[in-house]
Amino acid sequence: MRRLDLTERVWFPGWVPPSGMRDLYGRARAVVLPSLLEGFGIPLLDAMAYGVPVLCHDIPSLRELAGDHAAWFSVADFDGLHRYLTRLDRDPAWGADLGTAGRARAAEFSPRRVGSLLWEQYESFL
Repeated sequence: MRRLDLTERVWFPGWVPPSGMRDLYGRARAVVLPSLLEGFGIPLLDAMAYGVPVLCHDIPSLRELAGDHAAWFSVADFDGLHRYLTRLDRDPAWGADLGTAGRARAAEFSPRRVGSLLWEQYESFL
């Protein structure tokens, strides 16, 4: 963050209680998920449910969940992520469209459906 002079623009809040999530997502311009391994993608689903644009490392579990409703990059391609972040800054309509699409996608996942999908995944480990 220091090398890129982003310390004033990027905030790492640490653990946030459930009661603070609405405020946290309401302040976010984007959620970046550089996950190398992700079982289901609850943070992705949360961000989409709040209508926050999501930028994700392109791995199968996240792509399966978000489909075309997130922007995809490789963690090996820092320039690709930088291009998305720059686009969000320069093209607010693109970010708003991505957030709206994500919210619609998240609406397809009721708590019951998410629980069922998580249970299936846990069973696959047994």
